Amino acid sequence: MDMDARSMEKINLFLLFFLFLWLPGCKNERLPVSQVRIDTDKMPLQEFKDTTRLSCTENDRRLWTLTTTHLVKYKADGRIYVNPVHITYNTRDGVSLLESDSGQISYAMDTLLAVGNVRICAADGKRLVTSLIGWYKNTGKIISDRFVKFTTEDGDVYSGVGFIANTDLSEWKILRNVRATIHEADKKMQ
Repeated sequence: MDMDARSMEKINLFLLFFLFLWLPGCKNERLPVSQVRIDTDKMPLQEFKDTTRLSCTENDRRLWTLTTTHLVKYKADGRIYVNPVHITYNTRDGVSLLESDSGQISYAMDTLLAVGNVRICAADGKRLVTSLIGWYKNTGKIISDRFVKFTTEDGDVYSGVGFIANTDLSEWKILRNVRATIHEADKKMQ
């Protein structure tokens, strides 16, 4: 008898599970279109899913040009979301390149945040690798609070946590836990 009670319990659970899945499908109630409410603050104002270019200029001088394949602009937070990120910064020494998996740009285009596999290459060959970096138009600086690896044009490698530099990487500073590998150090020490 004990086995029959267990078997019945399993059958009842199966039936309840089946009814739970089947009953909601029986209701085919849809709201009339006039009653459907859409939260427009959560909908994109614009979305582009093809190669898109966006530029930031100041005093008839192009500061940077972004190229991406997915761009979404929302009303609610005033940000433009892009992925991937490919930016060319126009500097006094040439062009610096920034690439990352994704990014955010403020609506005023005065702040850019690059996230995931961030790589920067300056016109003179300096390179920076990190996971997150921000660009701030009002200071003309790029800033990170993450681990960075910086390689000079001579091949010297510096790493640490936190980074501040100008966009062409001509002036830079690693903030903490600095380590260095100096290429041909014996020649540079003389």
